[in-house]
Amino acid sequence: MKTKKISVIGAGNWGTAIARLIANNLISKKELKGYDKNVTLWLYEEIIKGKKLSDIINTEHVNVKYLPGVRLPKNIIAIPELRKVLERVCVIVMVVPHEFYRRISKEIAKYLTKEQKNSVIMVSLSKGIEFDERKKTLKRLTEVFREETSLGQSQIAALSGPNIANDVASDIPALTVIASQSRKTQQRLYDIFNNKNFKVELTRDVAAIEFGGALKNVIALAAGITEGLDLNRKKSVIEQGRIEMKRFGTTIGHVTDSSVFDGPSGKGDLAVSCKKGRNRKLGVALGKKWKETGSFSIKALEKEVLKGQKSQGIGTAREVYEVLQENNVVDEFPIFKAVYEMLFKKKDAAKIFESFNYRFT
Repeated sequence: MKTKKISVIGAGNWGTAIARLIANNLISKKELKGYDKNVTLWLYEEIIKGKKLSDIINTEHVNVKYLPGVRLPKNIIAIPELRKVLERVCVIVMVVPHEFYRRISKEIAKYLTKEQKNSVIMVSLSKGIEFDERKKTLKRLTEVFREETSLGQSQIAALSGPNIANDVASDIPALTVIASQSRKTQQRLYDIFNNKNFKVELTRDVAAIEFGGALKNVIALAAGITEGLDLNRKKSVIEQGRIEMKRFGTTIGHVTDSSVFDGPSGKGDLAVSCKKGRNRKLGVALGKKWKETGSFSIKALEKEVLKGQKSQGIGTAREVYEVLQENNVVDEFPIFKAVYEMLFKKKDAAKIFESFNYRFT
């Protein structure tokens, strides 16, 4: 009987950190004895100082571009061919930037066998939403994956929490939440991810987990911008932002259990992201650049500050605004509106954040 294989799709810092966690669990946990001990890691091939990134990971056991300085287990096998990564796979861990999510999901559908489409589990760790301007429809990323692959609802899950990739890769204790409507899927993923440093909680509300993970990136940008502008508004922005996240999820996203937003994947994730996440870091740079010059280039700052990583909050800010505009509720979400207007209309951020009252309702 062939062993079951786990594949991580996406080798950025979070994808690499989570592949490391799974690889270590495969070696140490008796609950995973039926799985292949190797984790396959799909990456977009890049050349780093004349060497293929996949070769560097497989021989030097470090992702020098996206997770430098962190030693990776030898049972992580980096492969740039998606078809090979999906051979015999039974659990797909999606960690790709949300703007590429549909395209890669469509590619995955081509390579899954009929048997896999009836049995494979997909857990999404990507943060973002998709708004189709032509159809005027909002989709969560698990919905995008299901649409492209025809997987059943019981085969789908999402993971999100107050998790910083470098902290998880350094074995700093953290909480996270896994959501699936299937208790069997919840348990399988609990066994794969949970360990003494990475504690997993379970819920059925996939929508709440996904919206929390996506929307907090926009609020983290706002919090960083206020820091960069030297405004004494960060705490107020975070509190108002938390309210807006919850309101968006329950009124537009049809979240059934709003209390999830008060837990690790909502309030907890927001707090950590606003303290040391990449979106907060980019927001600080945006605020400082605006204060110094009255202008900025998002692309240039992403390259300078994030070293090739995507913020995710930038694209989500645009998509959230489009959803709010379509529903005629833009003014009910002042933080989301302010971030969009600064990023895409180049309005004076200092005036925006000082011009409205923080309602906290």
